[in-house]
Order: sequence, then C-alpha cells, then structure tokens
Amino acid sequence: MGGKPRLLFVDNLRLAVIALVVCLHAAVTYSGLGSWYYKETLPQGPATHLFFAVFQSFSQAFFMGALFLLAGYYAAASLRSKGTAAFVTGRLVRLGLPSLFYMAVMQPLMIYYLLNGVRVRIDVPFSVYYRGYLTSTAFPSGSGPMWFAVALLVFCLVYALASLGAHPGKPAAQPSRPPSAVVALLAAVIALGAFLLRLRWPIGTNVYNMQLGYFSQYMLLFCFGTVAYGRNWLAGMDAARGGRLVLAAVSGIPVLIALIVYSGAFDGNPALRGGWNWASAAFAVWESVTGVCMSVGLLGVLRARWNTQTPLVASLSACAFAVYVFHPPVLIGISLGLRHLALGAFAKFLLASALALPASFAVAWLARRTPLVRDMVRS
Repeated sequence: MGGKPRLLFVDNLRLAVIALVVCLHAAVTYSGLGSWYYKETLPQGPATHLFFAVFQSFSQAFFMGALFLLAGYYAAASLRSKGTAAFVTGRLVRLGLPSLFYMAVMQPLMIYYLLNGVRVRIDVPFSVYYRGYLTSTAFPSGSGPMWFAVALLVFCLVYALASLGAHPGKPAAQPSRPPSAVVALLAAVIALGAFLLRLRWPIGTNVYNMQLGYFSQYMLLFCFGTVAYGRNWLAGMDAARGGRLVLAAVSGIPVLIALIVYSGAFDGNPALRGGWNWASAAFAVWESVTGVCMSVGLLGVLRARWNTQTPLVASLSACAFAVYVFHPPVLIGISLGLRHLALGAFAKFLLASALALPASFAVAWLARRTPLVRDMVRS
C-alpha cells in the first residue's frame, strides 16, 4: 500500500467487526428485530427484549461504518500506488466478482435448499425457480450481506472518477491525529444526513437490499478514511483519546435505552425509524455520535493495545472477508438445526453464536483453499 507497512491494528479491528457481524445476525434470528433470512419467534421477557434492542442498535451504530472507514483508507492507498485503471480493475475483481457469485449462486441455493419449506414455499424444480430468480428483481436484490461489497464498489468507482486528473502526493510523513473539531463536525453532518435520508427511507426500508437510511454514515466515513490516509491519521491515533471516545460511546447507552422506552418503540411506535419527529432526530444524533466515537476511538485503542498478530490471529484475519461471504448459510444451517431445541431466545442466541463463529471460520479456511473460490475471497 504505497510502500507503507500494513497496519495490523486495522486488520484486527476488521476481524473483530466481522465476528460481530456473525453474532449480530444470530441476534436478529432470535430477537425478531431487523432483517435476516431466517427468524425464529420465541417468547421474550422485557429484559431479553431490551438486551436485543440495545445490543443490535449499538452494534448497528458503528460496525458497518467502521468497515467503510477502513475501506476508504485502503482505497486511497491502493489508488495512489496502482493508478486509476489498475485500481478500478482491482476493485471490480475483488468486490464485483464475490458479489456476483453471492447473488448468482449462493443466494438462490440458500433460498431453495435451506429455506424452502421453512421461510418460503417453492413447488417448482430448481431450474425453473432459478430462471425466474435471474429474470426478476430478486436477483439485483439478492446481495444479502454482500450489499456492503456492492455499495463499496460504487463508492470506489465514484472516488476513482472524482480523482481523475489529480496527482495524489505521498501521505504525510509525520503521523497526526484528526482534530477534535473535525471528528465533532463529522458526527454532526452524519446525524443531519441520517435524519434527512430517513424522511424518505426510514430504517428497515430496503432499496435493492440497501438500507439507504444508514448511508449518510457509510459515505462520510468512507470519505473520512480516504482523508485519513493522506493525513496519516491512522498511524497517529493514540490510546488515551481513543479510550475517551469509546467511553463516551458506551456512556451513551442509557440515552439509547431512554429513546427506546420514551419513543414507544416497544409498543410498536415507528418514530425512531424516521420521520419529522423528535425521536427520529434524537436517534440520528445518538447513532452518529456513537458511530464516530466507536469507529475512531477503537482505532486509537487498538493501535496501542492490539497492534500485533499471533499466527492464529493472522490466519483468522486472512479469512475475515471469506467469513463475511460464507457465514449466512452456516448460520442459517445451525439455526435450523437448533429450532427444535427447547431454549429461550437469549440462550439460543448465545449457542448459535458460539457454534456459527468457529464454523464460519472453518468454512472460510476451506473456501480460501478451493481453486474456483479462493481468488474471490482474498482479504
């Protein structure tokens, strides 16, 4: 990447976030909150319901935004080192091919063979179903969690186009850290953008599998990542400031609980999801502050505390993107296998997470050694 050594704490953060993605999808399976392939309706007491609401909302506030920030950083590094043509070609291969593979192969196989008779009812042969799938809106909407790669590909292509004619210089020789005013402004602009987007696309609204209500954070953190590369901000992150930012985000959890309770979300009031109301505005502010504080703060903490890799962690990190691609059928299969087990929602969430994480890494390890797949899932 432009002659600079790879930042191990960045890879470690990506690894941790992708592991969290698997756990979050396990939570959606049993909480009934959010969107996922297979959801199991189980009785929940108030404490369990609140746990899922807080865990999923807090995770959603930062985990995908953090991935877009890191992607923006490495996109800027790659564009500078490779040039526009090679950068675009590389992104089409690294992001476009896995997305196409997922949409054209994995999605229809999962729907037909894993979920047929459980979530859907398909009474025609697979060949008939597959032809209909490819020629309907189900195909462009069938990206599953690979919506991230599709969106990132679009961001990278726009970034490359915007950079045409520019002559990017070397990143700053001396590491620095983003000014506090920049971090605060970033959170404020993300919050305003989220509130405005949700007037048109409330949380839960999918446009070709894209929840556009979150894209203010995704776009701006990607841009922040590109600037962070040029300013050498990631190498200048410090633990003290990072710790304060993470603490600020965690300290906001009572605010989230209050918003959930007083907005009437537990009673079915959709105000938090979007609209011209105080709850939507307050939730956008909480979510944006949490997302920026966690994304930037964790980089500072991990740079000081987790900037090395053992052989095991290095191996897991190399499999991270493959885990992201292949965890849906693994988690769905495990969840279906557990559906007749008499456990509560919280216990099943813990058990499914504990089984799905190692199983997903095992499948990812095998995929990286499969000739037809390995080049598509390189981290």
